Amino acid sequence: MIALDASFVLRSAGGERIIAAKDFFVDVMTTVLEPGELLVEIRVPQRASRTGWGFQEVSRRHGDFALVAVAGVIALTDDGRIDKVRLVFTGTTPHLSIKPEALRGQKPDGALFSDISQAAAAELDTESDIHASSEYRREVSQVLARRVLEEAAARAAI
Repeated sequence: MIALDASFVLRSAGGERIIAAKDFFVDVMTTVLEPGELLVEIRVPQRASRTGWGFQEVSRRHGDFALVAVAGVIALTDDGRIDKVRLVFTGTTPHLSIKPEALRGQKPDGALFSDISQAAAAELDTESDIHASSEYRREVSQVLARRVLEEAAARAAI
């Protein structure tokens, strides 16, 4: 939902509030929901033409929580240049990465996606636990981010 720039409608006896998806998640398994409040609606903006998406994850077993997951959306201009990019990492606190304005106007290609993925993974605050080390999560994040960007760009070009 963060990658799609969605917003969440929260309702309680005291009223209603709308929270951007990027502000909804506080930490792993923790949200801004207050006691007595329910998530009653998710609003996803209509995507522009020439918009593609990608999602990749790694988990220990099928159905487990992801050790690392990456979602991305790319919108291209009519001449095939990047207009908008959103790249979100999970497996820790959901993290929106990339300064999209820095990519606007560039042609999507493998070298650009490798550079973006490396920079984005480097800024992640990963933690080690019994399932994976911090270094492993960062390395996998970089690989998955590159794949997600390539997948999203391919879908946007159709």
